[in-house]
Amino acid sequence: MKATMPRLSVACLSIAGWLGCAASAQATALFFTDETAFQAALGGAVPSVESFEGSEQNGGPIAFSAFSVDATAGSAVDTIPDVASTDGSEALLWRFESNVSGTITFTFVEAVTAFAVDMVDFASSGPNTLTMATDNGDSGVLFDAYEAGGSGEEEFIGMVSDAAFSVLTISFTDNNDWVYFDRAQLVQAVPAPAPLALFGLGLAALGLVRRRSTR
Repeated sequence: MKATMPRLSVACLSIAGWLGCAASAQATALFFTDETAFQAALGGAVPSVESFEGSEQNGGPIAFSAFSVDATAGSAVDTIPDVASTDGSEALLWRFESNVSGTITFTFVEAVTAFAVDMVDFASSGPNTLTMATDNGDSGVLFDAYEAGGSGEEEFIGMVSDAAFSVLTISFTDNNDWVYFDRAQLVQAVPAPAPLALFGLGLAALGLVRRRSTR
């Protein structure tokens, strides 16, 4: 028994520490304006693609197969044909409606760990700062007071996180900008082990320690 108790205590501490670390882990994200770097960060994962086809609509929210899109008050989203598309014949348009800074929000049907999208005409009306933020606490400025060389210029924005997120918001500071989005890419999160499953693993580890201690 004297030999068993310390081993059980160590095992309990190890399991408790493992569960504690899993619960307290902080999200870390990488942000990209280069698609090649974004693809490399996926580590071989193949993203699904949404091209906004066959869904012409004025005003949000607009639902697609993997997410819905909406804009804050003072701005709006539309899907429109044959304008600034990078994949297919339709694109998603974010447009201002009043003199305020605006946002566009993607709400995912299932949590994801990576998201990217093409942009056209960003910052074509003057300097604009773009920020991406998620509901897991990730946030990054991808363009800071950036000004495009003219209309029709294409940009790429993306992020990869080590923690799943269900909501992603893109914020703009220029209220005169109209921005087109197309070819959204996303990678769904791999489900984490449920707490009961982790607890079961802990019990199994304790049982293994107990069996070894009685030999």
